[in-house]
Amino acid sequence: MSLLLAIPLAVIIALAVFVVVFP
Repeated sequence: MSLLLAIPLAVIIALAVFVVVFP
C-alpha cells in the first residue's frame, strides 16, 4: 500500500473514531 493511500485512509479512520467518541 502506498503512502498516498495509507495517509488519507488513516485520516478517514481517525475521523470515524472521533464520531464515535464525540457523537
